[in-house]
Amino acid sequence: MDTSTIKSKKVLKRGQAAVFAARTSRKQLLYTSLIFLSSRASFGTFLPFAAISFAAEYNGRLPSFLTSSAVVLGLLLSFSPLSAIKYISAIILFSLAASKYDLSSSPLHRGAVMGFSTLICGIAVKLFSGFCAADAAFLLLEAAVLIFLVPVFSKARTMLFSPHGQNADSVLAFSVFLCAAAAGLEGMFLTRTAFFLIALAAANKNSAPLSAAVGCSAGAVLGFSCGEPLFAVSSMAFASLLSGCFSRFGKFAAIASFALGFLSVTFASLPPSEIFAYCGSLVAAAALFLILPQSMFRVFSPSSVPGADSASLCRLAQADLEENAAAINEVAETFDKISEKTSSALPSADFFEKATDRLCRSCTKRASCWDEKFHRTSAAFFVLTQLCISKGAVKEEDIPEEIFEKCPETDKIPSVFNAVYDVCKVDRLWLNRVSESRKMVSGQLFCISERLLKSAELLSCGAKFDSSLSSQISAALTVHMLAPKSVCAVNGSRVDIETSHRGKSAISTAADIVSSCAGKPYIYLYTSGDTLHMVRAPRLKISASSSRRVPEKGNVCGDSTDFLYLKDGRFFMMISDGMGRGKKAGTDSHAALDITKKLLLSGFDTESTISMVNSVLVLKSSETAFATLDMVFIDPVRAYADFYKSGAAPSFVKRGKKVFEISSETLPAGVFDKTDVSKNSFRLSGGDIIFLASDGVITDRNREKIKDFIAKNNFSTPESAANELLSFAVSSDGVHDDMTVLAAFVTE
Repeated sequence: MDTSTIKSKKVLKRGQAAVFAARTSRKQLLYTSLIFLSSRASFGTFLPFAAISFAAEYNGRLPSFLTSSAVVLGLLLSFSPLSAIKYISAIILFSLAASKYDLSSSPLHRGAVMGFSTLICGIAVKLFSGFCAADAAFLLLEAAVLIFLVPVFSKARTMLFSPHGQNADSVLAFSVFLCAAAAGLEGMFLTRTAFFLIALAAANKNSAPLSAAVGCSAGAVLGFSCGEPLFAVSSMAFASLLSGCFSRFGKFAAIASFALGFLSVTFASLPPSEIFAYCGSLVAAAALFLILPQSMFRVFSPSSVPGADSASLCRLAQADLEENAAAINEVAETFDKISEKTSSALPSADFFEKATDRLCRSCTKRASCWDEKFHRTSAAFFVLTQLCISKGAVKEEDIPEEIFEKCPETDKIPSVFNAVYDVCKVDRLWLNRVSESRKMVSGQLFCISERLLKSAELLSCGAKFDSSLSSQISAALTVHMLAPKSVCAVNGSRVDIETSHRGKSAISTAADIVSSCAGKPYIYLYTSGDTLHMVRAPRLKISASSSRRVPEKGNVCGDSTDFLYLKDGRFFMMISDGMGRGKKAGTDSHAALDITKKLLLSGFDTESTISMVNSVLVLKSSETAFATLDMVFIDPVRAYADFYKSGAAPSFVKRGKKVFEISSETLPAGVFDKTDVSKNSFRLSGGDIIFLASDGVITDRNREKIKDFIAKNNFSTPESAANELLSFAVSSDGVHDDMTVLAAFVTE
């Protein structure tokens, strides 16, 4: 590819970014204008849309200067000084509450806070100007309206900036927002024209029920603004219903049916002198509806986007996952039932039958002993069977007299019984081993079933997806030439960005953009494929380092260690010490560490992960495979550390001059089919230092020396802390085993 082609592509890319930025800025300008108009819409002394617009705009941070200015300017131009003071005071009170509490998660919470703020400020203004019982009722009604309309306006904002997630609810919400803006226009002619145009646009290629709902909402706002609520609601609802029924036949059919419906109610309700005013606005709205391009009304059509289909797909995927989880759970229960039926003890009846058959099969006295004297013979041999099982072997002197005196094969009895016993014992051992394997497999299947159910739960929580924030981040990234394929903001705490740009500069820019759009600091966690994973910046920061030493140079270290951030934002540290030293120990510890990381990153919980790692080590090979598990999960948001230990050495937490020890009396993973693990939770604070070490570093002889060394020394970095502790352990006790130290600094 020549340089001219590359340059032309870069120019084209920049041009596309400029166009996108221009579109975004036009939308922002339109949105600000609509907020200004809605803020000055008055219903007597009430200006509710100003407070509603301000609360709806809040998304983890206060609205921009431009938006705030539009709200305040709209209030000041409403020509109602006391009302302006009331709502500006309510906005200030809401801002103070938002700075102290996180209101970004739920629009309903924002509505409740703004409703309460407006109520308090309204009471204060009325006490100054004169208060009566009717005022109290109106103020309570206004507060209730604010609580329920803030979520509506929030959805309208989302639809404007992210039209690809719209549905019938969002169309209705956006229509209400436009009606609020129309109520703020100067002059009733323009106001009525705007309302008619909104109703016609919403009825265009939409269902009749949705059109009627939009018409009813428009009529309510129009009625309260002109003082004729009953007439406006009935006429607009009926006209929009008819228009929605006939809109599929084209614009002219939609206009004609709307005019017919509206005028029929008008002629029945209003005097002839007032009808002409509405007719003029109706003609103007019809003309605008015909002149304006069809693309301007596409935003009112939920059928043009796959919102409903994607929700259906999510429900189908959720049901499929739940069915798979149930099937796997049934298989696990079957394995459990089979395992329960297998006894660990050697069955005496089986042993008795095999031993006597081998001994007496070709004997000449078989008929005499087992036919004529069955009860006496079977009783004597059963006594011998029980004796062999209890002692593990029989000798000639153990043979009962009943058999010794009459059996011609007396000299063969000990060897036959002992040989059969050895074979039965080996068979039983293998059966028990198979039963244990079944139990471990069933445990793993239960874990997989639980993980599938968690995935199904995630699909059912689609409401946690923040489409508005995702759209803002996508637009900002595009402007900065990062060109994301997709952006997913979830639950106000995580943002996943799929992009081909994964350099340090791109990651840093993306983190800054996400933080700016969300109004909260975000940090980069890790990259999986083309996806950058970012989470809310916690109040605690973790930095870690490790140091290790082996007894002989060139030997493979039997300890494995790692530390990383998980998808949920927790910081994970682990040391695994394989049994013995050298390559085999390193293989076992590395396997335990690798499996643990993969399962945790896949979303398995800690207990299930440890159980599956234990099962893998038990079933790994015919050889014994042990490995200690020493894990710490640090939650930087909750400021908690969870220590999980399975056969691991003690850990230490340094806080100032104090040293806290976390230890357990457990066996390593892989010893038994059931896990032996302890859990200890520890509350962290800034300045804490966490030390993990293998048993080659900490022994019974030097444990107290290690604690004293940690308490008396100040460490500047995780690297120096790990190296200094390891050097002290070597100098005090020598190098007899693989030695590993992992140190983590906790800072605010």
